[in-house]
Amino acid sequence: MTRRHFSALAHALRVQRPEPEEVCDPDQRLDHEYDRWRAIVVEVADACYEFNARFDRGRFYGAAGLDR
Repeated sequence: MTRRHFSALAHALRVQRPEPEEVCDPDQRLDHEYDRWRAIVVEVADACYEFNARFDRGRFYGAAGLDR
């Protein structure tokens, strides 16, 4: 996989990112939809690393909109 593929995946994940304040009741600390999306981003990054050992997870997380 190339940088172009990784960028396309990050973009697809970024546009699907739920906003925590829109998903969660203000009195509730857990945001299940956001947490699920975050887990998906991490799993996709793991899969990308398996295809390319030079894959930069931090850069991918940023491009996908994951705040770490």
